[in-house]
Amino acid sequence: MTDILKTKLANLDRADTALQDKLNHLSGGSKDIDDAPEKWARAISTLMKAMDDIAARREKINAKIAAQTHTRYEDMPPPTPEDEARFNDRFRKLIRSLEN
Repeated sequence: MTDILKTKLANLDRADTALQDKLNHLSGGSKDIDDAPEKWARAISTLMKAMDDIAARREKINAKIAAQTHTRYEDMPPPTPEDEARFNDRFRKLIRSLEN
């Protein structure tokens, strides 16, 4: 699942870059659109809305990745040194309690 989400993020990055290039092209004085200000405004507004939508989708995907639960031991990330030390302390306490 993470690979699919990472692929989606990469696609969103490419789309965002393309939209940013188009926005730069329009704001740089492009003659692709007639000189009517409302057409310029509409084109720029549409591009900015699309970029906002991409940012929102990127946030949702990042939240999914962060909230992903690991069901197999192999899928789990390595423990932090603090977690490992805490586990070792608890394990030693349990062993000592069994020995007594």
